[in-house]
Amino acid sequence: MESLDLNIFYFLNGFIHSSTVMDTLVVFFSQYYIFVVGLLFLITIYKLPESKKERIKILLFTIGITGITRLGIMELIHVFDQRLRPFIELSAPHLFVVNAYSFPSGHTTFVFALATVAWYYHQKTSYFIFVSGFIIGIARIMAGVHYPSDILGGVIVGVISAYVLVLTAQKLFPQHTHMKRRG
Repeated sequence: MESLDLNIFYFLNGFIHSSTVMDTLVVFFSQYYIFVVGLLFLITIYKLPESKKERIKILLFTIGITGITRLGIMELIHVFDQRLRPFIELSAPHLFVVNAYSFPSGHTTFVFALATVAWYYHQKTSYFIFVSGFIIGIARIMAGVHYPSDILGGVIVGVISAYVLVLTAQKLFPQHTHMKRRG
């Protein structure tokens, strides 16, 4: 499995430094595209037919779930797994420096947690966010700051954590978690 991880890493990382356009796109998708995804989610929440009060609850609920997933669960994993980033461990080419542990990817964890919560409110938006999560993950591998297994770990941690937290919230606070799936 480790050799597959390295082979995929070297293949994707091999695309950087070949052109300024490629490097610019990789930096955009690995560092800034997450803000585009978040903005789209905010616009989706704003356009929901629920009352303003309900939309604020949905937003706060989402912030809570993604915050616990990204800042709680993922950081707890870093206590036990302190994997160095590939640009450090392998002296791999990279486009920027990140001073945190590699596994799981925080960007991927956050985006997949957001996509999981979005699934309950607007499925079409969640599809966009899920695809965006993969794009961000691939870009972060290309940029030299993550291994493919870091991205896969972020997908798993983000989806499972958010799903479990949503189910827990629905059980503990059924009066406050009115989730209506929309196309």
